Amino acid sequence: MKAMLNVLQDEGFIVNNANPLLGFISGIKEFDVNDKTIDVKKEFGQGSAKVRWSGITVAAIESTANISEYGHQTKVRINFKRKLLNVYGNAQSIHEIDDQQYYQDFFAKVDKAMFLQKQKI
Repeated sequence: MKAMLNVLQDEGFIVNNANPLLGFISGIKEFDVNDKTIDVKKEFGQGSAKVRWSGITVAAIESTANISEYGHQTKVRINFKRKLLNVYGNAQSIHEIDDQQYYQDFFAKVDKAMFLQKQKI
């Protein structure tokens, strides 16, 4: 669970709930679409100009994770969804992230974090 927390925070997520008894973590990563240093297209598949034209001011990725013991192993489940929010904070669109590469990249980082944690680095 500690490795998952570390990776989420390293990726820019604000963890708003973590319950070690349940093995549950939830967090959010928010983007100001007017910030020129953020590649909104990379994260959301739309250019920032198109997003702003649609009245979107904040783009967010939400995550929920479930970590549980499974015999001598640990089972990890995580979901990500993208949200585009208008000036009033209302969701204009919500989409589950189902890109296999997105999850593979994330779990590679978790694997590395677990290795570092075991090595006490």
